[in-house]
Amino acid sequence: MDDKLNANSRFRSDLARELPIWTRRGVIDSVQAGKLTSMYELKELESESAKLFSRAIMAFGALLLGGGVMAFVAANWEELPKLLKVIMLFAALLGFHGAGFWLWQKRDHERLGRALIFAGCLVFGANIGLLAQIFNIQGDTYRGVGAWALGTLAMAWAIRSSSSALLALVLSFIWYSGYLGAHHDRSASSLLIMTFPILVIGLFGTLAALIPSKRLMGSTFVAFFISMAVVGATGAHYSLIPPGATLIVAGWLALATGRLFEATPHTIMFAPLSQAMGWVVVCFVGIIMSFSDPWGHSRTFDEHLWLLPLFASAVVGALAMRESLIRKPADPGEKKLLTLLGASLALMFAALIAHQPVLSPLLGNIACLGWAMVCVFKGLNDGDRSAFWSGAILVFLLILARFFEFDTSLMLKSLAFLVCGAGTIYAGIRYEAHLRGKGVAQ
Repeated sequence: MDDKLNANSRFRSDLARELPIWTRRGVIDSVQAGKLTSMYELKELESESAKLFSRAIMAFGALLLGGGVMAFVAANWEELPKLLKVIMLFAALLGFHGAGFWLWQKRDHERLGRALIFAGCLVFGANIGLLAQIFNIQGDTYRGVGAWALGTLAMAWAIRSSSSALLALVLSFIWYSGYLGAHHDRSASSLLIMTFPILVIGLFGTLAALIPSKRLMGSTFVAFFISMAVVGATGAHYSLIPPGATLIVAGWLALATGRLFEATPHTIMFAPLSQAMGWVVVCFVGIIMSFSDPWGHSRTFDEHLWLLPLFASAVVGALAMRESLIRKPADPGEKKLLTLLGASLALMFAALIAHQPVLSPLLGNIACLGWAMVCVFKGLNDGDRSAFWSGAILVFLLILARFFEFDTSLMLKSLAFLVCGAGTIYAGIRYEAHLRGKGVAQ
């Protein structure tokens, strides 16, 4: 069990305010209050706040100084010789990174040091553009953005910085968009386009787990889902099969990775995020598949390279699930849920393969109901309110979707709303009674 104290400043400030109240009410005595004060170093809060304020003032002053220098240089930029311009650019780059490392490693000012290193990453991008201007280098903008992303990603890995990694992720997506528009018709370049989602999840997902950073992990999954959708759309040619299959597999990878996160102590914080995002993506595809209109388009597609990230993601997801079951074997109840989850995924792929205007929507609806049952059963077994209500909401969405899809009278639709509303209230009352019977806190 981890015995590390919570050193969060907000928690310590709240604790400092609560201790006198606890002492007056007799919850703890003065000796215990003194031990807590010493253990959490509550007397140092005021001096720490003063130091933080002084650091913020110094950082603000440094930004103003830097802004003044940049304004002066900009005013005289055209008159400066090329060599001096290059020296100034590299001096600014090395100055920000060097000062950041020095403050972080030598002066123990980690936050200020990391902030300066992040500023150095911004300067690196500006330097790329200015050097191209100095030497009159012509080319596509996305190429420079790609070089900026690589340099920033290298720095993010070097110092384990989530802020720099997020910047690199945004830049890499900008590069991807530009590269996609310029090379979509070349097979060699298409290979790089198709493998981009794998690179995103491998480089940024691994870094997020090492830092660790929930913000970076969530952003990585969003970028992964979007890039997988782009990969599917690239090979679609008005067919639902490529985008549907790629997104289903992307959701499967997130769910399987979430199960592995849950089975690993130092990554358990990512489990709810990964599983929730995977569930949302798969259910989104399932709801689209439950309608009959999407199945009226062609089932043919010209591009086959999208199968590469699809199979790679499927294999990685299978390996992640296998490893998670080794580290944390499933109990009988969870085995049933995993079986139901696998069957729902299989039904979604069967709907894609069949691609029939009647059979495919039917399979899509059954698959969505399977997902809803997984969530409801998980909520009942584990006392997980979010899982239960996610499943219940999915069921009601399916019911309402069918009423809006078919041409029914307004009276019948109003009746559907009334039934769904009453059913929601009744389900909530019964579920809360179930939780009270299990002794789950409100």
